[in-house]
Amino acid sequence: MRVAGYTLLALVIGFFGGWAVATSAAFRYMDAANVFDRDGGGAMGAFFIIGPFFGLIAAIVAAGITAVRMLRKDLTAPLGAKAPSTGASVLLVAIVAAVAVYLVAWFIIELGGPYGLEGAAKPLAEDGIPALFGLAAGIGAWAIGRRRGA
Repeated sequence: MRVAGYTLLALVIGFFGGWAVATSAAFRYMDAANVFDRDGGGAMGAFFIIGPFFGLIAAIVAAGITAVRMLRKDLTAPLGAKAPSTGASVLLVAIVAAVAVYLVAWFIIELGGPYGLEGAAKPLAEDGIPALFGLAAGIGAWAIGRRRGA
């Protein structure tokens, strides 16, 4: 029952978090590209189409990750052992991931928007962004592995 409760919580938080991140990124893109939305169609599309779509994707991913991690912890625990409390850490990871996705989307929009880079800085940024993501993922995996090993 605990796994189902946290999975449902991750589903709801993932949906509304993904909706908020995607909608705010779409609004940020419209602002950066100087989109003049007289009738409000772009804003309605961002809020009622783009936001829920990415919210649904984020909800499915968050619920799947939460269910798999919690079931894996339950399977590896000895019989009769009390399961560790992971509710706050899962919520913290979800919040940090949503903020990181928003900031990355904001950065990519700024690179492709009206303030885009030109000249020698453009290939450096285009090649450097994936390298920084890979480096950050590697450092994060190393830190998690070190924390679990210690």
